[in-house]
Amino acid sequence: MKRAILPGPQYTIARCSSGSFDTSPSEVVAKKIDSITNLLKLHKADISAVKANKSLVALGLLSEKERPSTKYAGKMKKYKALTERGLQFGVNVKNPSSPGQTTPHYFMDTFAQLLKLIQRG
Repeated sequence: MKRAILPGPQYTIARCSSGSFDTSPSEVVAKKIDSITNLLKLHKADISAVKANKSLVALGLLSEKERPSTKYAGKMKKYKALTERGLQFGVNVKNPSSPGQTTPHYFMDTFAQLLKLIQRG
């Protein structure tokens, strides 16, 4: 069964003079971002998001983090975030449904370069 490319959020973000990113349209450099799942499909990559994330962790571009669960006291929830080195390929977007958690989104214009690193593993 063939899956269609999911229409991702493809946010446009802008780099502030400090080097951080903001969603303000008035900043100088705007970049489109999307999830790794959508970008892998867009590039017709023969690798799952799970395997790509494992490769990114091994490359030191992505890290596994934990935050306290909002539903269950004493439980921790795991999530992934781009490392300092990984931020050259994307941003950590705040997850509105999970306070204290981010979701990595990748720059569309540099994803082909990142995909080559992932495939080399």
